[in-house]
Amino acid sequence: MTHTASETALIEIAKEYFRRVDAGGAGLTDLFTDDVELYFPKFGVAKGMDAFGALASGLFTRISRISHDMDSLLCIANGDDVVIEGITRGA
Repeated sequence: MTHTASETALIEIAKEYFRRVDAGGAGLTDLFTDDVELYFPKFGVAKGMDAFGALASGLFTRISRISHDMDSLLCIANGDDVVIEGITRGA
């Protein structure tokens, strides 16, 4: 699939998100605008930075480690929407 330059930039931001999560989560909020909309399994769809904060704090209190296989990520963008699928490991 071919992406526009702006879609490619959004995919790179999404990949940076996974790198920061794997490194412990520092600076995650720097990657999002206040109107962020996200989906996470077992959390559902949420909107806004407060919802993102609730997801992040809940996630980081339940896991001791996490890593994403960056080479396996399937990245699809359409306009401002980005979907990432891949392998996650953790405890």
